[in-house]
Amino acid sequence: MIIATAGHVDHGKTKLIESITGVNSDRLPEEKDRGMSIDLGFAYHDLGNGLILNFIDVPGHERFINNLLSGFSNVDLGLLVIAADDGPMPQTEEHLSILQLLKVKNCIIVLTKIDKVDQKRLDNVCCIIKKMMHKTIFPDAEIFHISNKTSQGIDNLVSHLKIIALNYHHKEVKGNFRLSVDRRFLVKGAGIVITGTVVSGEVSVGEELIHSKTGESLKIRAIHSQSKKSKTGIQGHRCSLNITGQKITIDKISRGDWILSKNVFFVTNRLDAVLSILKNEKKIFKHWTPIHLHLGSGNITGHIAILGSFFINPGEKKIVQLVLDKPVHAVFDDKFVIRDISSSRTIGGGYILDPFAKKTPNAHFRSLHSERIKLISPNSSKIVLNNLLLHYIEGIDLEYFLMSRNLTASEFEKIIEPLDFVTELYNKHKWLILKTNWICLQKIILDILLKKNQQLFGQGMELNTILKAIKLNVPNFVVQNILYESLKSEKIKKFKNLFFHPHHFSYFINNMSWWFDIEKKFKKYGFQPPKIREISLEIGIDLKKLEPILNNALNFGYLVKINKSRYILTSCFRDIGCIFEEIFNKENVEKINVQMFSQYTKISRNLSIEILEYFDEIGFTKRLDKGRVILKSFKNLKIFNTKI
Repeated sequence: MIIATAGHVDHGKTKLIESITGVNSDRLPEEKDRGMSIDLGFAYHDLGNGLILNFIDVPGHERFINNLLSGFSNVDLGLLVIAADDGPMPQTEEHLSILQLLKVKNCIIVLTKIDKVDQKRLDNVCCIIKKMMHKTIFPDAEIFHISNKTSQGIDNLVSHLKIIALNYHHKEVKGNFRLSVDRRFLVKGAGIVITGTVVSGEVSVGEELIHSKTGESLKIRAIHSQSKKSKTGIQGHRCSLNITGQKITIDKISRGDWILSKNVFFVTNRLDAVLSILKNEKKIFKHWTPIHLHLGSGNITGHIAILGSFFINPGEKKIVQLVLDKPVHAVFDDKFVIRDISSSRTIGGGYILDPFAKKTPNAHFRSLHSERIKLISPNSSKIVLNNLLLHYIEGIDLEYFLMSRNLTASEFEKIIEPLDFVTELYNKHKWLILKTNWICLQKIILDILLKKNQQLFGQGMELNTILKAIKLNVPNFVVQNILYESLKSEKIKKFKNLFFHPHHFSYFINNMSWWFDIEKKFKKYGFQPPKIREISLEIGIDLKKLEPILNNALNFGYLVKINKSRYILTSCFRDIGCIFEEIFNKENVEKINVQMFSQYTKISRNLSIEILEYFDEIGFTKRLDKGRVILKSFKNLKIFNTKI
């Protein structure tokens, strides 16, 4: 169980921990010289039978509140320390607010320095404390009277802490391993050691993890958990990790960094969150207010974008976006605190909803965003998954879902079990879609093919045309999967790069038999094909029937369309382009004019002009005063999505 002290400076927090554990948690020379905690201190008290109290001694002075917040990030119990001679002070109330904002579940009041006051003063201070606590989420917090000087009341406090520890319901170890770094140092003969609280999951000696800020891999050489050597580090424990890595040096690691499982490694600078503003704030909190964000053991600057009314009244709670100056790591339900940009006072706090938030530039996007927020807000990942799959017909990115909710593979299997779904790996992205929605999308595609095939007299559709026609936010790879599976079941037909509804495929194939005769004519004319009207007359096919056949041949890459009335075999067009490039290489000329081109290719002047103008159109050449120059290599050109 992790216990953190809280309270005003010089109210006896460090002395209290020393009285309980025998350890002076002030470790820095300047802390001992000044008699005041500056940084976090740590101490442990073994109660026996495997019960260990983990104490985090946080500094009370307002100048060191950043250090305090990193200590509060993952706490089970708060010890709010109040000196009997002073009573509640400004930092007392601020620390109490932070405990509430971070959703610390339990709090005990420790009234110290009782040896300095009489009974009347003691009763008066207790009355003030009870009134203060009545307005908080800890109205029934017990008050223990302590003297660090005489040790009066220490045994009673320890006994009470033992009872709490015995009845403490340890959180089930969930999620991927995440540790928020609060200290790092070098140990002679061992190397880099980092300390922090294991926020989720567990890790064993020898495992590989990732450093959030650099993305570098590291390996665990040794673990100390609860101040003892251990083979594992588990959620809720204070841990020291002895790490090693080829590219990891101590200067690259700092407080606020995360050590993460590769399954949950990501950083982001825009997060959707729920923000509560403290009741004692004197001003309305406005949209785009600059802030200091305290998340885990880190502190980062940024702005708050308020979604909707653009302000939050004191004591109110609203959905916001945290827009940060540097990327951070966070998952759903991670708690945070915000302070003003000068870091002089605590303003509010809340919890993360979505670490992969998107910008909402207009009312349409804000409306869609509000819908999504409602879907992902529940604490139950099972409910959220069901919400998302039912709402988004196109499915969801499975990797994003697992990372945002910090779910392991086994945890995902438990919540997905009752659902009938399709999950596939597309280009290294796992995608999840309900089978009913997959079938619905398949029907939409079939209907599109049926309608378009009728409109185009039996012609097929390319993939890009199908994607545009769907008019839903469906990823390309999902459509490709549906097409692939539909081809296997013969619900859709394909020829070359064109897709067909089965009702029109036979008509298309019958029409394509005409192509083979037409192809012979184009081969006969070579570099100088006549206009299609002449071809129509020569082979005796009506022009209206010929044009769809030529367009299909165009889609298959058999032909290139020079202009509205002239086509040429792709193989011939490729040869002509190569000849044009050869002229430059052999003749060592700066420009090629129509006469030179016609002379080399034996193509008539009029047709040469048509071909050269088409070269300009597709970006192969550029026309200047006395000829043309080459802009790019001919083999790299694309014509109607067909490589030449």
